[in-house]
Amino acid sequence: MEICANAGEFGSLYKSIFKAGLAPFGLALTPNISLVIINLILQSVGDGSQPLMSKYYGEKRTNDLTEAKHMAYTFAIIYLPYYSDKLYDKIRDF
Repeated sequence: MEICANAGEFGSLYKSIFKAGLAPFGLALTPNISLVIINLILQSVGDGSQPLMSKYYGEKRTNDLTEAKHMAYTFAIIYLPYYSDKLYDKIRDF
């Protein structure tokens, strides 16, 4: 397929293609963007708690290790829905 347009027509052609493609690509990307953000939230909880858990595991402090795991799980359970709700509000307003 070949499109022939001069410089003046190219700008309006580009805008019409962009407008037509924005809705379907936006709908296709929205779930993926939310998955990336949710994974980043969970990864940040894991990255933050991993050194502490490794330290407790190496020192054989199983009670402290269990407490650190529970704290990380609890924080992720509270943190994820809160920020997921904020994310969906932003997407809906967009």
